[in-house]
Amino acid sequence: MKSKSISGKSTEDISVALQKSMSDNFKPALAFVFISIRQDIDAIRATLDQHDIKIFGASSAGEFIDGEIGKESIAILLLDLDPSGFILLLEDYSDQDPVALAGAMAAKAVEKFKKPSFIISGSVYVKPEWSVS
Repeated sequence: MKSKSISGKSTEDISVALQKSMSDNFKPALAFVFISIRQDIDAIRATLDQHDIKIFGASSAGEFIDGEIGKESIAILLLDLDPSGFILLLEDYSDQDPVALAGAMAAKAVEKFKKPSFIISGSVYVKPEWSVS
């Protein structure tokens, strides 16, 4: 697996950095995106979608990358993982029992992988069309 980090203060910065990162035939399949709420998440999602890059993201109190902490910025870790080696499960837990929901999501993961691992993030901003089941 190869990884590259990119960052910027705008969607255009990210688009340029993404193109540059892929200029050596690097083909990321997954992006860990840390983004300020002041940025245009829909534009960043569209930029990554153009390259069929799945997103695991979060907002944070500062976007950290390569030992630096940004402010009102975008920091992305790109990974060239085999797409068959991971799934993203997004669920709105606001009206659900979190323990039951976690169990249901774990059951989905066990159906797909013999020994799954998990990365979990809470979110207050999940659009219904982002849900993957």
